[in-house]
Amino acid sequence: MEAQCTMRKGMARKFLWICGAIIVLVALLFLLAHTEVGEYFLCRIDLYLLQYRINSSQLQKQVGKCLALHCQSDKTLFPELLNSGWYPPELDGLDRPFGEPQVWIGTNTAYVSWGGGLVSHFGYNLYLDPDLSDQLTNVWRLGEKNETMITLDRSQELTADDILRRLDRRLDSPRETEAYIGKVQLLLTLGKLCDAKRCCEQWANKRPDCWQAQSMLAHVCSRLGEGHVAQEHFADWVARHKSFENYILLSIFYTREGCKKLALEAIRTSLHVPSCDVRSWRGSYLALAAMEVSFIGGDYDLTIAMCDKLESALEKGDEWYMSRLRAASLFMKSNVTEAVACMRKTQDYGCDQVEWNRTFDRDLLIAIRNGDTAFVQFYWNWNTNASLPDLFHQGDNMLREGSRIVTPYPKDWDESRFGTDR
Repeated sequence: MEAQCTMRKGMARKFLWICGAIIVLVALLFLLAHTEVGEYFLCRIDLYLLQYRINSSQLQKQVGKCLALHCQSDKTLFPELLNSGWYPPELDGLDRPFGEPQVWIGTNTAYVSWGGGLVSHFGYNLYLDPDLSDQLTNVWRLGEKNETMITLDRSQELTADDILRRLDRRLDSPRETEAYIGKVQLLLTLGKLCDAKRCCEQWANKRPDCWQAQSMLAHVCSRLGEGHVAQEHFADWVARHKSFENYILLSIFYTREGCKKLALEAIRTSLHVPSCDVRSWRGSYLALAAMEVSFIGGDYDLTIAMCDKLESALEKGDEWYMSRLRAASLFMKSNVTEAVACMRKTQDYGCDQVEWNRTFDRDLLIAIRNGDTAFVQFYWNWNTNASLPDLFHQGDNMLREGSRIVTPYPKDWDESRFGTDR
């Protein structure tokens, strides 16, 4: 009996130890999954795994050869900074957990970079070794210690067909939006406008609810001289897909195409549609774009109405900027007292801004008090935001202007052109 009792106690202790271990394990898993400390440790593990993968000699040779081919190719066939639609297949599967890497291509150098924020940048650096290169071959070095060497004939390069095939392979992938935009840009670069239009139509038919496809199609049709038809088609699509975002995107399209009245009308219509989540990164850019287009277009009532609509939804930093736009609009409507009061509120919002922001606030307030209409009306005298094209890019996230590859926008598109219909 005594032996049996001892055995039972031993089994009970083992059972308790097992239960305790299970509880501790579950608690650790919960901490790893639901706390910042756990996320940090998981992030570090993912970081070491990714670094281990990219440091393999085989992958370094593959990526190095691919980057070198880009450097030796016609640079007008792809952007300087590649997005995921343009990625070479050698980088497939390497966009987690730190998001898509930055891929930059120059003439004698290139890099692929991950990280940022709390994680130091890491990746591949490639450069041409002029001492080992000659008239027939180029010697490239890749890696932190230049341990990987790639030798290519100088004549080796990527052709337009090579890049088109790469983009085509991504048209049915999670990166299809970037791939379609890239393919259209490349076709435009090659002067194949009709093929670019057919690509846009294929995309729009495949994704009838995709605003990027509709916007790109409208711009390409405008380049083919079908501007009025394109405008009507895009406007009809927005009318069937009513949302605050879509009307602002329509106004951005009109602005790029030089149609001020239609751009302002689209913003005016958006006042009667529930606003998007403007606290999101993209939503705040769209909201600011709407207010800025209204002000630059000279419709100060519309600017104030848009400020009223979005006042309670914007973050503090955007509230500060919106208050500045409201003050300028009130001044342009000859409400100087209200404009000065609004600028004081703006200075309260902007108290934690950098010095050059506060300087712009002071300059605008002085101009309002002095009745300097010319200074206030010229928006760029006190604008601390990005230029309007960059603001539009952040809002619609279509493509980066100023790229060496052709965009579907008018050749004379410039923020300073906004103000007269073309």
